[in-house]
Amino acid sequence: MATSTQFEILVGEHWRLRTETYQVTSVEPERIQLRSLSRPNHILIHHLHRLYQSYRKGNLVKVQEAPFEDGSQRIISALDDVVKRETERRLGYVRGAEVELGGRLPRKATEEFIKHLANRDADPNPPCYTTLYEWSKSYRLAGGNPISLIPVRRRTRKLRITRQLAVVQEQIDYWVTELYFQDTPVTVTELTDVIISSLEDLNERRPINEQVRIPSKTTLWRIIQEIDFYEKELHQKGKRLALIHQHWSRASSLVHRVLERIEGDTQKMDVIVHGRGGEVLGRPYLTLFLDIKSRCVNAFDISLNPPCIEKTLRALKNGLMAGTPYAGLGQCYVLDNGNEFAGKKLAEVMNLLGAHIIFCEPYTPNQKPHVERWFKTLNLQFSHHLSGTTFSNPDDRGDYDPAEHTVYTLDELKLRFEEFLEVYHHNFHRSLNDSPHNTWLSSLDRFSPPRLLDAKDVQRLMLSKRYAATNGDTIGFEKLRWTAPGIRRLAQRSVKRQKLCIFYDISDLEKVTVCHPSWPDELITAEAVDMSYQANLTLEMHHLVQQELRLSSAKFDFKTARRARVKLVLALHSDKSKRGRQRQARLEENGSTSQPAPLPQPIQMAKLDRPPTPNFPEITLVDSVPIDSATTVEVRNG
Repeated sequence: MATSTQFEILVGEHWRLRTETYQVTSVEPERIQLRSLSRPNHILIHHLHRLYQSYRKGNLVKVQEAPFEDGSQRIISALDDVVKRETERRLGYVRGAEVELGGRLPRKATEEFIKHLANRDADPNPPCYTTLYEWSKSYRLAGGNPISLIPVRRRTRKLRITRQLAVVQEQIDYWVTELYFQDTPVTVTELTDVIISSLEDLNERRPINEQVRIPSKTTLWRIIQEIDFYEKELHQKGKRLALIHQHWSRASSLVHRVLERIEGDTQKMDVIVHGRGGEVLGRPYLTLFLDIKSRCVNAFDISLNPPCIEKTLRALKNGLMAGTPYAGLGQCYVLDNGNEFAGKKLAEVMNLLGAHIIFCEPYTPNQKPHVERWFKTLNLQFSHHLSGTTFSNPDDRGDYDPAEHTVYTLDELKLRFEEFLEVYHHNFHRSLNDSPHNTWLSSLDRFSPPRLLDAKDVQRLMLSKRYAATNGDTIGFEKLRWTAPGIRRLAQRSVKRQKLCIFYDISDLEKVTVCHPSWPDELITAEAVDMSYQANLTLEMHHLVQQELRLSSAKFDFKTARRARVKLVLALHSDKSKRGRQRQARLEENGSTSQPAPLPQPIQMAKLDRPPTPNFPEITLVDSVPIDSATTVEVRNG
């Protein structure tokens, strides 16, 4: 076991720290930078003494030496002309001695040989006997390898900060941390002035014989420039941007069949849409699944809803149903690790279908390069040619105002996008050397066609599931209640009280399907207890109602919840801000802004011969106002 003074780590070595292998990328006096060989965005910065403790415990093991211990000094192509000539001169002396003296080096004969060869080649500085002996020894031990005769500089380059006194290094490190490793760093000029000023103050407090030499501004500037770029950006701009600039990756494995690998992503489109009344709604989101072999769009979804699990499942559903041109179940899906793709529901569906999901690491768009490149194609060939485009770069927009030039509603944009896909699939693709459509057809395996599902089967797969206890003939969760004649019987199927299974659609909570866990084949449909509240209700809207009630400290009941729901709808309609219009459009898309169903009307009596009842204006549940004008009605007696 090496001691702490013998423990050394060199750039280029591979070390296994616990279960992961790292490459050493930077070695500073007290800090070592390690980068994972399996995860592109995993970088560690450890102090040397911590790594030594892990080494002693057996958690740190060297698995590969550095390529060359002396760096590139012995690489032939890296030699300059001076070193090459010196190598050839040494090789001439060693090989000449091998031929003339037969492998032996007697002193007198060897000295005569050196003198003769120096006169012949006009060498002004011939080697002495001992030097030639050492050259020959190295040459023989290396098996006649001429690389052993390359002159190597013994002095290795070190960071400039290591040439300073320890007290100067401490001052530099302190002020770099305090002023430079910040969100709003000072300039290098300001930093060097502070360091010099602090060292001058330090000298004033020290004896005359203990004065430290203050580095010049140029030296300090060079020291600051040698700070590791990743570490500087890590403190100044954050980990996400720092990792982006440190990206590295290997080429993905070759895809041989269609639907073997599908990449999915969600991005905002560079175009603004408006509502039915002409109001600006903003930029919609596009969720897209791209087949890598053919570059065909397997499925997509355009909506104003931001990335979410509902949006992803909706796009995925379109890519599984028969009737879509390039639909089919993929063998492997490469998806973002965001909330929209990492949902439990998505994992359940894909596991049931037998597909494999690979989640990308956060902020690593290069792990799904094909779909990222496709979005660029979309902008250049489609989005940036539409009225109301925002362009990708604000500088390209100039004085052009997208909101004033928008002409498309969301439905119209979907139609234009479908037209673009038709053109895209039949156009020549440079990477394929053919069109995506032809590549799809030629790559299909007639013995293993794409796996498609019936629309009803897809709907079954997308249902969410919960367990809940019954209360008489009702069942529910999160304050919602459903009822059906068979619920009480399902609860009585087991002696011990057991929760029943509820299958529900998060976009419509009017009806659910209920079964007993032990009898899954016996399904019944249950309807909402209070249809006036739960008709057309989405889970998103229900959560908004609950939030509204919590803010007002009101107790949940269906009457209060219905009033809160109507209030939210009216508030959304009255909100004329851009954010409010976007929120209104999103909820309308999900069906959340539909007014609650009217209460059941009583049976009307037979019409009598009496004057018609005046038609009074309808009074809303909240924010009601008095009737503007009074009406006098004459009533007959008897």
